[in-house]
Amino acid sequence: MFAQALAIFSLLANSLRLLAIVISVAAFPAYALAAATGEDAYQKLVESLSRISVTTIAQSVQYDADSDVLTIEEGKLSFAGEVSEDTGDTIGEQIVGGMVRKLEFEGQIHFAKCDIEGLNKVGSHYRAMRWTCPTATSLEVDFELDSQLRGTYYFNLQEFETDNLSFELPGSTTLPDNSSVDSWYPLIRRFLFASFNKLTVSSSGSSLFVYAIDGDDEHMILANSSFQKDLELLEAADGRLQHLSFEKQEKEGRLLSLTNSADIQSKKGPSRYEGLDYGALLNLFAPNLEPSLEEQPLLDSASEQDTIFSFGAAPGVWLDINIEVSETHGIAVLQKPVSPLALLSSFLRPQLIGGATGDDGEGTYLTSRVFSFARNFSYPDNKYTGTRFKLTDRNLDAVRRVMVDKIEITGVNSNGLNEVAFSGIKAKNLPGGGTATVGGFKISNVEFADYSTLKSVIEAELASPGFSVTNPVEYARGFFPRSLGYELDSLEFLSPGLDPVRIGKANLSLATSVPPIPTSISLKSEDVLFPIALIQDEQVRQILEAVELETIVWSDKAQLDWDEGSEELSLERLMLKVEGLGRVEMSARLANVSKALFEDPIGQGQSAALGAHLVDASLVFHDDGLTTKSLAHIAQQEGIAESEFLEVLVAQAAQVTAPIQNEAFTRLASDAASAFLKDPKRMKITLTPVNPVPITQILGSLAAPQSLPDLLNVNIVAN
Repeated sequence: MFAQALAIFSLLANSLRLLAIVISVAAFPAYALAAATGEDAYQKLVESLSRISVTTIAQSVQYDADSDVLTIEEGKLSFAGEVSEDTGDTIGEQIVGGMVRKLEFEGQIHFAKCDIEGLNKVGSHYRAMRWTCPTATSLEVDFELDSQLRGTYYFNLQEFETDNLSFELPGSTTLPDNSSVDSWYPLIRRFLFASFNKLTVSSSGSSLFVYAIDGDDEHMILANSSFQKDLELLEAADGRLQHLSFEKQEKEGRLLSLTNSADIQSKKGPSRYEGLDYGALLNLFAPNLEPSLEEQPLLDSASEQDTIFSFGAAPGVWLDINIEVSETHGIAVLQKPVSPLALLSSFLRPQLIGGATGDDGEGTYLTSRVFSFARNFSYPDNKYTGTRFKLTDRNLDAVRRVMVDKIEITGVNSNGLNEVAFSGIKAKNLPGGGTATVGGFKISNVEFADYSTLKSVIEAELASPGFSVTNPVEYARGFFPRSLGYELDSLEFLSPGLDPVRIGKANLSLATSVPPIPTSISLKSEDVLFPIALIQDEQVRQILEAVELETIVWSDKAQLDWDEGSEELSLERLMLKVEGLGRVEMSARLANVSKALFEDPIGQGQSAALGAHLVDASLVFHDDGLTTKSLAHIAQQEGIAESEFLEVLVAQAAQVTAPIQNEAFTRLASDAASAFLKDPKRMKITLTPVNPVPITQILGSLAAPQSLPDLLNVNIVAN
C-alpha cells in the first residue's frame, strides 16, 4: 500500500505540475493586457514576478478587442532561484534541528501558440473564460540539491484547453524576501489554489534524470519517464479537484547504484479519480504545522482498468502483475509536518538493496523519509479484480503463474491493517510441476510494530552489521507485528504422480502485550489431507502403511494465553485428531509466569520459566483404531499371539513406573494400561495438585521421584 501512496502522490504531483504550467502561461499575457488597461496593475505584476526571477519573451502578442481574444506566439518564461530549509535530524518522528539543505534551480516554459479569451484582472486575481494552446507546451528545469545531486526534469503538454480559469498572484508584500521554504509556501499555495470548470490535455509526457555528484565525477542514480493520453480535469476550486481521468498511462523507471540497478515499468488503461484534495497534501508542508492524528480526506474514489506493473525482482528474475480493475475509496492523510527538501532528497536518492547509506543516514527504504511520508496515508477500502502474477526466472528457465479472482484490502494505515482477503487463487507450474488452488485466504487484525523501534533496529544493523544475529530479540521486536491473524479456506495442491494435499480450513491468531513473543496464540485446522507417500521419514511411513493408512486426515486446535495481571499462562485444550488413529487433547495452567519470559526470553527466559508454578494439567487420548491396528501389526511381526503381546506390554508398563518407587502409582498405571489395552477407548492422565507447585520443586523432586505422584496428585483413568 505504501507503493500506492507514492503513486497517489505522483498523480497529485503531476496534476499540480500541469496546473502550474497552465497558470504560468496564463499569467504571461497579463503583461500586455495590463499595460493596455492599467499601468499600475502591470507594474505591480512585473515587479512581483521579477522578485522570483521570472522573465518573459514572446515573438508576437496580439489582442482582438472584438472577440476579446489575446493570442501569444512563441512565448517563453524563464525563471531561476533557490530554496533553503533547516531539515533537522529525526528522533522517532520528531524534527529536532540539524542540517540546512539548499535547492538551486533554473528553467523555462515554452509554448508555440496560446489563445486567451476574456482575460481580466480583479484585485490580485486573474480570470479567463477560455484558454487554448493547440500545439506543444513544455517545461524544462535543471536543479542541484546540496551540491550532491544534479538533475533535469522535462514536462510537456499537447493540445490543452481550459474554461473559466481563475488564479491569484499576491502583491509584493506577500512574496518571499528570502530563499527559505517557509517564505515560499504562501505564494505557492495561492498560486496552485486556482479554479476552473474544465481542463483537457490531448497528451502529456515527462522525464527525470538524477545524478549523484562526487567531486568532479558524477553518475546517474535515477531515470524515469511517463506518458498520459486524453487527460480531463473538472471543477477545481480551493485546492480540491472534483474529477481527473485519463485513457492511458505508461511509466518506466530505473534506479541505479555503483553496484546494482532496478527497473520498473507500469501501464494503466482508462482511469478515473473523484474528489482529489491536493490542498490536504500541501498542508503537510505548511510552516509551523502542528502534528495531529486527525486524518484529512485526500481522495474520495478511484477506478483503474488494465493496470500492469513489471519490475526486476532479482538478477534474472522478472515479476509482472496484471490487474483488470482496481477500485479505491476514501484515501486520507495524517496532518504531520513534512520537510520538503528532505523528502525530495530521499525521493531522488532511492536506496537500493546493498546501496550506500545516504547523506542523512538513511541507508534503506524502510528508514527513509519517503517511507515515513508514505506511512501517513490510510486506505479504508480497496478492491482488485482479476489479478495475475507472472514470475519469470531466467536462471531456472521457469515461469510461475498465479491468478487471483478478487483481492480486498481494508483499514490500512500507519498502525496496521484490518484485513487483506484473497479469493479464487490458482497457481500453475509451481516448483516440481505442481498446481494449487485456494478458495480463500485472509490476513487480518495486523498491528505493526512501533515505527521508531523498527527504525532504531535498522539503524543499529547498518551501524553494526550482524546486529540481527547477536540481538535476535531486539531485531524481532522491531519487525514482528503486535498482532496478526490468517484464515485459509479450501486449499488443494497437486503434484505429478501423487495424491492431492488438501486443507479444508485453517486459521491462526497471534497477539502480544509484551513484544516480541506472542502472549496469545489461537490456531485451528480442519480436514487436512496428506498422502503418506510424501512423508520423508521411512520408519514413520512404514508404520502408517502397516496400520493400513494411505492418506492422513487430521484436525488440530490450540489456545494459549498469558494474563499480565494474574501472571497466569494457560494452554486450553491442545488437540490433534487423525482419522482412523485417534485424538489427543492436552491442557495446562501455570501461575507466577513473569513478564520477563516474553520480554527477554534469551536473557531472563530460563529464570522466568523456573519461577513458574504448575496449577494443573491433563492429557487425554481417544483411540480410533491406532492401538488395535498397531498391536496386531507388531504381534504379527514378532510371531506371537496378540493376547501374549498384551501381557508383555502390561508388564512393561509396570517396569517403566517402577523406578518412581511409589507402589500405589505403579499399580494405578499398570491397571489403567491393562484396562486400556484390552479395550482401547480412552486414556486420561490428570495432575491436580492441592496448591500450585513451583517448577523448581518438581525438578528437585526428580532425584527422589517417589513423592511426585502425591505432590502433583496424579491420576490415570482408562475408559
